[in-house]
Amino acid sequence: MIPYINEFIEMNLRGEFQTWELAAYVVKQLSKSCLQSDFDELPDWLKAGVREEIDSYKACGGWIIFRSNSEPEDYAPYADDVIRKFDLSN
Repeated sequence: MIPYINEFIEMNLRGEFQTWELAAYVVKQLSKSCLQSDFDELPDWLKAGVREEIDSYKACGGWIIFRSNSEPEDYAPYADDVIRKFDLSN
């Protein structure tokens, strides 16, 4: 299971966490240590958000996340891992 995913989904539903941020978190966690079943169990709207972020990455060739309280983080390696390891079509 993706760590804290239920809490982050609740935050998203309350408007405290944007869908693109949640999708980026999911991509990073999938890359680190998750299984296909972890992706498959996500709500359809979140799977669509992950696919959208991956498609955007493929189109532009880069994915950097900028946060106000930390250094920019390159998500391209995470996205590449997810593209290689997971079937995102379902």
